[in-house]
Amino acid sequence: YDRLRRGEKMSIAKLTGTYELPYIVKAERTSYLIFLLLIGPIIILGAAVTLLKNATAWPIPLIALGLLGGIWLVVGSTKIFLFDDRIVLRTLFSKKEASYPEITKIVFGYKRTNRGSVPELFIFNGVTEKPISVPIKPFSRRDLAIAADVLSKKAPQAKKEDHVHIVWQH
Repeated sequence: YDRLRRGEKMSIAKLTGTYELPYIVKAERTSYLIFLLLIGPIIILGAAVTLLKNATAWPIPLIALGLLGGIWLVVGSTKIFLFDDRIVLRTLFSKKEASYPEITKIVFGYKRTNRGSVPELFIFNGVTEKPISVPIKPFSRRDLAIAADVLSKKAPQAKKEDHVHIVWQH
């Protein structure tokens, strides 16, 4: 939300190189590494205490390992499929799609959550009132640039906004 008050603009890296459709945008490896670095020490310390002190702390590393696996499952299942005729966002529990001719507006903005604001790509279409909300953080800059390039070429009729504002609230 501070970014909104400062009037900061979001930008997507310029595309370099080529790509072919269909293209699958997957989570970047660093997304997995970040969660490993955050939760890994808990797993290691819990396991060390359990093994060295013969303590009953074994649930701690198991819970942390389960948490890490769950987070990796959610991050790994989030994919953007760019086809010749449509874009599809698949997450662990849902699948949303929009054909390029139906897209009316594309916004790079922030979604407000109870923990702050999260940068996302919002794809509005004439079919549904609520936009398709695509998380930006797990994906590489190059993959996001490819998605932006595909959207600009395949949905030229869509109004494009890249200024920061809160687009959707939960």
